[in-house]
Amino acid sequence: MLDLIIKNGKVVDGSGLPSYLGDVGIKDGQIVRVGRVNEPAASTIDASGKVIAPGFIDPHTHFDAQLLWDGASKPAIEHGVTTIVPGNCSLSLAPLKEEHRMKLVGMFNQIEEMPLKAFEEGVVWDWETFDEFVARISRDLTINVAPLVGHSVLRLWVMGNESMHRGATADETKEMQKLLGECLAAGAVGLSTSFVDMDEKLQPVPSRYADEVELDALCEVLGEHGRLLQIVHEFYDADLTIARVDQLANLSLKHGITTTLSPLFVNANDNGAVDKVMQRVREQMKAGARVWPQVQTRPIDISFCFEVYKASSYYGCNIRNQ
Repeated sequence: MLDLIIKNGKVVDGSGLPSYLGDVGIKDGQIVRVGRVNEPAASTIDASGKVIAPGFIDPHTHFDAQLLWDGASKPAIEHGVTTIVPGNCSLSLAPLKEEHRMKLVGMFNQIEEMPLKAFEEGVVWDWETFDEFVARISRDLTINVAPLVGHSVLRLWVMGNESMHRGATADETKEMQKLLGECLAAGAVGLSTSFVDMDEKLQPVPSRYADEVELDALCEVLGEHGRLLQIVHEFYDADLTIARVDQLANLSLKHGITTTLSPLFVNANDNGAVDKVMQRVREQMKAGARVWPQVQTRPIDISFCFEVYKASSYYGCNIRNQ
């Protein structure tokens, strides 16, 4: 006997096939039947007039801090999202040493407009390593989390303030490789890096000082663990985006990894940009590379305020330590 049957719904199964009327049978928390299900079940839900779909995956989120006080990541879960991917744009909350916490807070504030008050009132810093962070957020989770580890925080951990000024030495790169491997073993699904983001001082984030040798070395570790690379590219320029597609394709083919770039969207000043980018993506995929664009489903927005902050104000935030 099944535990539950959801009947008479419009099934959209994620395969790309057209929707169809059908049922879904569930046993022991697993979907075991899809189609017409006539077996007995302990419970039945009539989904007539509704859509039955798998949970949605949001591959680009910044719920990193919110997970510390809201394990459901509202409102994402209320919109049918059952899996989130935090740690994008080269930023994650681990691995992170105590002396770099305010630097990361400043970057989250600048890049993602995460209020300093949210960190003041919602964050108790009781971790440093990635496995400690995973254990911390796992206490109250009601949503699936597939976290990325941020390239910028790897550089901060290994290089300190020098990460904001230069590329890594060979020894520092090896140390980052080891650290990335530890993060992947602790549950990170991949690495995120950024080629465009700015920090709280309007200077490039640490990942932007990395050279191709450093990124290649980190992708070698991703290949060993079967994990992915996410980048934020120069989305405002089609030619630069195509160059990044080629770079990702080379890394994918060399290390056997999946790569993804975000965001891809229509530029009103260049209506053919998306077609040009997608043509190159299809060419590289045909050659065997795995390069997946992430489409932004809303317009670009610009936020500003009339308040003037000194850069040092970010470091005066009273973050609680345990």
